[in-house]
Amino acid sequence: VDVGVEAAVKEALSRWDRVTIKVDYVAPSDSDWMMPFGDASCATLGHVYMAVKASNRIREHLETVRDRPVKLHIQKWIRHSPAGEFRCYTK
Repeated sequence: VDVGVEAAVKEALSRWDRVTIKVDYVAPSDSDWMMPFGDASCATLGHVYMAVKASNRIREHLETVRDRPVKLHIQKWIRHSPAGEFRCYTK
């Protein structure tokens, strides 16, 4: 584990109550069921590790990009009501 990654996650968690992550463009949305809050939010460094380790989507992505570096994107968790979601379609 890169110490810079741990420092970045800890720094983000000190600024925000919860964060959500992506590895490159892939979110660990398939590991929501096992997260403590029942969603993709992470409140500790351990939650980030758990989300990455439990996600098949991230594992499959990392297997396809073995020869190049990946980026961990950390952003503030925004709570929203699923009823307020909207979808756009193009034809």
